[in-house]
Amino acid sequence: ALAYLEGKLSSGIPTLPADRLDSSYEGELVHVVGLLDFDPLSDPLTGLSLDAFSLTRHVEMLQWQEERYRENGKQEHRKIQVWSEEIISEASFHEIEVFENHENPDELPWETQLHFSNESLRLGQWPLADSGFFYHLGEPRPVVPDPGSAPELADEWRWLNQFVFPREQVDGVGSARLYYEYFPASRETYSLIGRVTGGKLEAKVYGDLWGVPLAIRGEAGSAEVAALAMEHLAVGYTPQKHWIPYTFVGLMLVIGVMARWIQHPACRAYVAAPFNQRLMISAVMACVGTALLGLVAWYA
Repeated sequence: ALAYLEGKLSSGIPTLPADRLDSSYEGELVHVVGLLDFDPLSDPLTGLSLDAFSLTRHVEMLQWQEERYRENGKQEHRKIQVWSEEIISEASFHEIEVFENHENPDELPWETQLHFSNESLRLGQWPLADSGFFYHLGEPRPVVPDPGSAPELADEWRWLNQFVFPREQVDGVGSARLYYEYFPASRETYSLIGRVTGGKLEAKVYGDLWGVPLAIRGEAGSAEVAALAMEHLAVGYTPQKHWIPYTFVGLMLVIGVMARWIQHPACRAYVAAPFNQRLMISAVMACVGTALLGLVAWYA
């Protein structure tokens, strides 16, 4: 991706006017400077509407939870009510019979961690395929209404601090509340590089690679926008963490098998050791091996 972008920049990325579309550049990288416009982004459930690139709804429900504590040197259990975004199962409670008639609902009343992305973004007359151009320019923030100026909701909902509640809800286990995070958007001038795809500008430089910064606030030339993207690409990407447990387990198995094949005094001592000692030795060696592989991947 870095080499591709460098090659495009050296040959010249065309700058197109923002006030009219040009389909002759289909599939090509182009540079556009213009005023960003969009429609407010809404959650149809509550009617919350904001000027945002993205909006995420979180749902919490009041549920029973087991709390453990010590009293007079003895461990005791009691039930308390907590707000949770996950369903709490009574099967995990220490004394299920104590919690009779205190069952938690089986599911949340509405979908949680539901992400809305603004699909109405326009740079001048150019529709934008997604909001990925702008995510490097800030961070999501919670929706915290100012006193006396909370964003409007549908009639059946109400604000209480940063939480949204059903207006007619009866408090108790099974009660639900919502809160939101959003990435604020503003109508101002941006300079960006995008790929013309189906009459829209797409935030992709190469293949399916995403997350590359391709926009700058204000007026900037294609070289300045491309330099920001190339700086990001030159740093590289942190290895994904999902490979760590697989590598660790794989090294554990390899160590256990290889130790039985290699005729070395240290390996024979390992095989003759009790199981818990072999397990501890293998875990330490696997941790070291995983860390070394991570360092190699990082610098590679």
